[in-house]
Amino acid sequence: MRNYLGVVVCENFVKEMKLIIQNNNIENVIVVPFVSQCKRNNKNSNDLIQAIIKCEKKCDKIIVLGGSCCKNLDKFFKTERYKIKRFKHCFEMIVNKDIVEYFIKQKSYVVSSGWLENWRKNIEQMRAYKESGKMFFWDSAKKITLLDTGIYENSIDKLKEFGEFVKLPYDYIPVGVDFASSLISNNILEWKLEAAKRKNIDLVAKNNSKLADQAIVFELLCELTYAMTEKEAIENVVNLFDLFYASERSVYIPFNDDNSIESSRELYDFDGECVWNDTKNGFILKIAYKNKVLGIMKIYGVEDVSKKEYYMNFAMIIARVCGLSISNSRRYDRQKEVEKLLNQENEKTSCILSSINECVSVIDSEYKFIYNNCASRKILNVDKSVDRNIFEFIHPKHHENVLKTLKDLLCNKEEVCLREMELTPHNKESILVETSSRAIKYDGNWCILNVSRDITERKRAEELREKLIEQSKLLNQTLEYDRLKNEFFANLSHELRTPLNVLYSTLQLLNITSTDENEERIKRYYNIMKQNCFRLLRLINNLIDATKIDSGFYKINLKNQDIISIIEDIVLSVVEYVNKNEIEIIFDTDLEERIMACDADKIERIILNLLSNAIKFTPSNGKIFLNIKNTEKTILVSVKDTGIGIPIEMQKNIFNRFVQVDKSLSRNREGSGIGLSLVKSLVELHGGSIWVESEYNMGTEFIFELPVRILENQEYDIRDVSIANEDKIQRISIEFSDIYD
Repeated sequence: MRNYLGVVVCENFVKEMKLIIQNNNIENVIVVPFVSQCKRNNKNSNDLIQAIIKCEKKCDKIIVLGGSCCKNLDKFFKTERYKIKRFKHCFEMIVNKDIVEYFIKQKSYVVSSGWLENWRKNIEQMRAYKESGKMFFWDSAKKITLLDTGIYENSIDKLKEFGEFVKLPYDYIPVGVDFASSLISNNILEWKLEAAKRKNIDLVAKNNSKLADQAIVFELLCELTYAMTEKEAIENVVNLFDLFYASERSVYIPFNDDNSIESSRELYDFDGECVWNDTKNGFILKIAYKNKVLGIMKIYGVEDVSKKEYYMNFAMIIARVCGLSISNSRRYDRQKEVEKLLNQENEKTSCILSSINECVSVIDSEYKFIYNNCASRKILNVDKSVDRNIFEFIHPKHHENVLKTLKDLLCNKEEVCLREMELTPHNKESILVETSSRAIKYDGNWCILNVSRDITERKRAEELREKLIEQSKLLNQTLEYDRLKNEFFANLSHELRTPLNVLYSTLQLLNITSTDENEERIKRYYNIMKQNCFRLLRLINNLIDATKIDSGFYKINLKNQDIISIIEDIVLSVVEYVNKNEIEIIFDTDLEERIMACDADKIERIILNLLSNAIKFTPSNGKIFLNIKNTEKTILVSVKDTGIGIPIEMQKNIFNRFVQVDKSLSRNREGSGIGLSLVKSLVELHGGSIWVESEYNMGTEFIFELPVRILENQEYDIRDVSIANEDKIQRISIEFSDIYD
C-alpha cells in the first residue's frame, strides 16, 4: 500500500479542499467526496461509508471531515487508520466555530458556496415545501448568510436567486479558504508526523514539537477570525509572528488609504508574497486581501535560518488569514462608526418626532400600529397604541374608503395626498384630522407612514366663517329685496298715477270741449284714455299672473300645435305697430312647420313681451330680427334688436322681478319690471330656458329654447285665426300700451 492520505469530505466543500491541496502543492493526498446528508428526509450513511471504503484501497490513513453526517461512524471505524473529525457544524471547516454560532444565534440560515451552487437540486431533495414556496425550516430564520470561500464565481448571483425564492433577506461573509487551508495543513502534518514516527522516533518528537507550535498558531489564527477592532487585530498578528518564529522583533506597518500605499511602495515592491531581508536573518511579508495590500510585516532575527523555506511557506498561509482578519476588522471599525452615526441620527430623529405637533405613526400590513410619536398618542388619548388596530380610532363612516386607500398604498407603493377623516379617540370627543400617507420599508417590511394634524379648530373656524358669509349673503339679499321692493312700489305708483292723470286730464278736456266743435279731438282723447286703460290692465294682469305663478296656481293649457305658425301670426300682427315706430322687423325660420305641445296664448305673450322690449329700446330706422331654428329635440327662438343694449352688470339680474335697465322715474320708456320675469316663468313652465346676450350700445338678443314634445292621444289643434283675431289685436294693444305717446 502506497503512502497516501485520504480526505473524505462532504461534496459541498470538496472543491475548496482540492484547491487548497493544489495551491499548496501537497502530494499523496486524495480527496473523496460523499453526498451531502444535510436536512434530507431519509438520511442514509451508505454514501459516506462507500466513500471511506473507496479510500481504503489506496490510502493508509483516512480522515473524515463532517458534521452530523459523521454520527456513529466511530462504531464502524475504530482503528488508528481512521480519524473521524466531527464538527458541531460542518461550516467549522472553513471558519471559526464562534462565528458560526454567532450567525446561528442571530437566526441566520447559514449556507456554503458549494451547497448554493446546486441549491435547487438540494431543495428538491429536502421535499419540504410550503404553499408560499418557503420551506418550513426557514419559518424561524430571519435571513440567509453565505460563508463565501470565493471558489465559485457566481455565488452572489446564486445567493440572490435563493434569497428571492425563500423570500428572506440575505448577506454574505467573505471567509476565503485560508482557515480551511490551516485545518487541512494541520491534519496533513499530523498524518506526515505519524508516518515519520514509524520511521524515526526523534523525527516524531521534532514533528510533535512543530505540530504543537502549529496548534498554538492555529489557535491564534482562530482568534484572528473574531470580530475585533483593527488595533486589536494588529496586536494579535504581531504576537502570532513573535511566538511562531521566536524572532527578536516584529513590526507591522499598516496602509490605511491609497496615499499611504503609494508613499510606501518601496517597502513592498517585490515579487511574490514574501522576501528575505538584506541581512538574511528575517523576511518581509505582504499582508493583503483580494489583491489589495493592507500592510507590511517585518520579521527580524529569526531563530533558525535553516528553516527558511518552511518559514516562508507557513508565513504566507498565516499572512492570508491575517489579511482576512485585518480586512474584517476594518470593516468592523467602519460598521461601528456607521452604527454610532446611525444611533446619533436616530436620537436626533426621535427627539424631533417627540417634539413636533404633527402626529407620526407607522402601521404594518395588518393595519396595526408599530410606532406612534408623542403627539399621536396624545391625540388618540392612549399611553400605548402599539399592536392596536388603526380602525379602532377611525370613525366607521370612513372605514371603507380608508381600507381601500391603505390596500392601494401597499400594492402600488405610491403617496396619498392630504385627506380628511374623523377620528374617535379613546374616551374623548371625535376630532377631525388631515392625513398624508405613503408606503415605506420599516424593519425590512413594507409598512405605511401616516403624518396627521388636528384640524378640528380650523374646521370650526371655517364653518363659522361660512355661516357668517351665508348670513351676510342673506342680509344683502334681504336689503336688495327691500330696495327692489321700494323701487317697485315707487315705479308702481308712477305707473298707476300716469294713466290716471292722463285719464283725468282727458275727462276735463272733454268736459270743457264741445263735441260739435271738434269731433277729431274727442276721438284722439278717446284713444288716449283707451291706451292708458290698456296700460293699467297690462300692469294688473302681470301682477295677477306673477302672484299666481308664485303661489303655484298658474296653469298652462298644452296642445299639439304648430309653433312656427303661432309665432309667424304674432309677427305679422305687430308689423303695423313696428312700422309706426320706423323700425323694420325681419322674420326668418329654417322650417315651415313644427308640431309640439305648447300653450299658444302663453307663446304669444312671450313673443309680444320680447318684441315690446325690442321696440321700446330700438331707435328709429333700427331693425328687429326674429329667428327660429330647429334642432333634433328643441326649438330655438331668438329676438334680436339693434337698440341701446344692456350693461353687463345688469344682465345677470335682468330676469329678476322688478329689475329695469332704466330705473329713474324720468325714464324714456314706461314699464314695471315684471315682464321679463313673467316671460322667464312662462318659458320654464314649458320646460325650457331663456338667456340674454348683449353689448351696451350694440343691441340685445333674447334667446329661449323649448323642448319638442308631443301629447299622446291628442290630435293636432288647428287654430281659427278669424275667431282669435279680435282677441289678438286687443292683446297686442295691451302689451304695446306703454310704447306710444
